[in-house]
Amino acid sequence: MTKPTGRPYIAEYDNVSKNCERCGNPFYLRARPFQSFNKFQKRRFCSNDCRNAGCGNAPRSDHKGYILARIDIDANGCWIWTGRRYTKGYGQASFRGRNIRAHRYAYEAWKGPIPAGMMVLHSCDNPPCVNPDHLRIGTARDNMMDAIQRGRAPQYMRKNP
Repeated sequence: MTKPTGRPYIAEYDNVSKNCERCGNPFYLRARPFQSFNKFQKRRFCSNDCRNAGCGNAPRSDHKGYILARIDIDANGCWIWTGRRYTKGYGQASFRGRNIRAHRYAYEAWKGPIPAGMMVLHSCDNPPCVNPDHLRIGTARDNMMDAIQRGRAPQYMRKNP
């Protein structure tokens, strides 16, 4: 016997349910064309609302604790991010389902919101550093001037004597 989708009839696909980890309500396997049994086995929540209410996507009540749990302090006083990193070495934090730079997250946790169009600059030239004392607000021009003064800018940007 086959189902309307043309797939063979398998009893385990009918009336299969699980309980949501968030609210405890039962949820069922969706119609066969819309969800495979393997995907259903991986599901943990009954809806997107329940999934988004989890700690990974909900607002954190303890931002500073989240950051302090993921740092090592080096000899220069830098708070080195021990979590995930972007390819250029900047820390990567997850907040409300989005990946953000850890130094921006740390700045907002200790010093407040970042004004529109502004950047968070490091005074220590250490990309994984999230120490709020080493972070300051500046423009893209300020960032480039710092790079030129400290010899980090490409050769063609530096003034010839």
